[in-house]
Amino acid sequence: MFTEFELKNNPNATSPFREREENKILKIENMLLEVLKWNDSLDIPIITSLKNNALRKIIRCFFYAKNRPVAIGFAGESASGKTTIANEIIRELENFASEQNIDNFITKINLDNYYYDRSKEVIEAGSFDNFVKNYDLDSPSALELDLFAKHLELLKAGNEVYLPMYDMSGTAKRWDNKIQAIPSKLIITEGLYPFTEDAVQGFDIKFYVDIDEDVQKARWYRRAKERDLGESADRVYNNALSKAKIYIRPTKLDADVILNGEASIENYKIFIEKIMNVVRELISISNNESELELVRS
Repeated sequence: MFTEFELKNNPNATSPFREREENKILKIENMLLEVLKWNDSLDIPIITSLKNNALRKIIRCFFYAKNRPVAIGFAGESASGKTTIANEIIRELENFASEQNIDNFITKINLDNYYYDRSKEVIEAGSFDNFVKNYDLDSPSALELDLFAKHLELLKAGNEVYLPMYDMSGTAKRWDNKIQAIPSKLIITEGLYPFTEDAVQGFDIKFYVDIDEDVQKARWYRRAKERDLGESADRVYNNALSKAKIYIRPTKLDADVILNGEASIENYKIFIEKIMNVVRELISISNNESELELVRS
């Protein structure tokens, strides 16, 4: 007789258990395909591309999320919309967790907090603007990605971690061991460089937020005006663009799902709600089976 663990993990095991598992996955997959049909009907779709077998991979990750944490990454260029999209998804997931009375559902990691502390250099340069003239923040080498990868693995292994916090206001100051992160069912990271070589291996599911370059540029300059970058805006933008072509855009090839940074946030909310309805159905199926097992026993 196979144990339950062996049935879940042995591809050669044939059993009613494995058949039920596959039937559930197929049902959820068909429901998600209906959501994708709705997505394709939009003038500006949410999802623009799916890697082969991405649906099955995502379903299996969430299917077994009760057994181990699932690490999800969101990558994209500056002003692509990745932070807005990731935060909206997190907000809806937190609402769902509250509705279902699920504790410790999400841990969020902001990759920006892993920029190296350069506060001393800023003081020596006289200002942040003077500092960035000779220091490149638009490169993976500006972040301590090996520390991030270590923290991600610790969380996935069920360990509590204290994350760094970086001041984005212009001091370039980083405080280590500042933000408490407890193990949870979902670990969500967003940033410019989560899928670079030093960090990508830790993710189970990878989303890349893509956007037309002209749209991204217009957004970027609006943000630059709000941050009062002044005459340095062109130099900073051109450097960010050149580095994105080297370090960020190629990571799109590693993504399981390509999201559209130009789609409306209203449609994103509808899309997320449709996905949550699929998850509710999955929970309902699992609960019904648990009740049936109790009756049988």
